[in-house]
Amino acid sequence: MARSSTKRGSKKATKKRGSSRAAETPTAWPARRIAVLVASVLIATGVVLAGGLGMPALRDHAAGILGTRQPTLALHLYPPRWMPRDEAERIRRLASDAYAETATDAASPSREALSAAPLKAIHDVLVDTGWAATPPRVRRGRLEAAADAEARPRSDVIVEMAWRRPAAVVRWVPRTLDGTRGAIRDTAIDREARVLPLAGPPESLAGWPVILVPQDTPTATGAAGTTWPGRDVADALGLLELLADEEFFEQVAAVDLAEYARGRRMLLVSRRGGRVVWGAPEEAGVFQGEVDDARKLANLRSLVQATGYIDGGEARTEIMLSGPVVLEGDPGAP
Repeated sequence: MARSSTKRGSKKATKKRGSSRAAETPTAWPARRIAVLVASVLIATGVVLAGGLGMPALRDHAAGILGTRQPTLALHLYPPRWMPRDEAERIRRLASDAYAETATDAASPSREALSAAPLKAIHDVLVDTGWAATPPRVRRGRLEAAADAEARPRSDVIVEMAWRRPAAVVRWVPRTLDGTRGAIRDTAIDREARVLPLAGPPESLAGWPVILVPQDTPTATGAAGTTWPGRDVADALGLLELLADEEFFEQVAAVDLAEYARGRRMLLVSRRGGRVVWGAPEEAGVFQGEVDDARKLANLRSLVQATGYIDGGEARTEIMLSGPVVLEGDPGAP
């Protein structure tokens, strides 16, 4: 009985294995293999197409993305507050244009951040403006974080520069080489009598003392960066520098050189229109009987303390001798 039972179990197991193999019909397994084979062929074909035809298109597309994401310029260049707005904007525009023109020459926008050419272009254009007292330092940096991680990339350029500052404005009449007279103009100069790129009609450059009736003038229009000719303007600048720290300096509107030919005589012009005869510079004064600069200053301070005005409220006053001497009264309102 036991032996018969074993045979029946063996037949059942054989039948089950046979039925499992029967499930894999001759037409089923080649179909799956065919599907795998087709997929492999398609993948290979895609790789070939991408390498032969698709990659140039992909490269063009990537270049387009790079082109549209070329960094914008964030120029950190801050002209001084005293500079007229139009001039400050002109300088910033020159620097931005110099950067843009040089950066577009780069072979790739991605190499722009490694190129020194745009920085040198900004350096050179700032030097050419005539405003640089020292060579500008132009560098890349990042002063502000981007507000959005997806924002357009930005190239931060930082400019550090010492600016020339006007010490006075010369009012003069330009003359050409053939003697033709031009229109009266005001031209700014620094303490070294160097011409600055700031000029305009009379009264257009407010805020600085004016040097009137210069004896020597440029033959042309006064090119920026050149030194104003003649000793008279240099003497006027020296006088303004001597008075610059005095409390009454804000009352000084101009230095008049109309009498300079008479022993280098200079006159201070008050904002009321009065004239104060200062006289010659100290090195020349000892030969003309004038007191030294310290005594002239003491006389001027006494006049201001007594009257409140550098001109003493008069039209013309002398201070270059032992004490203030009123020569004319009532200057009237300018």
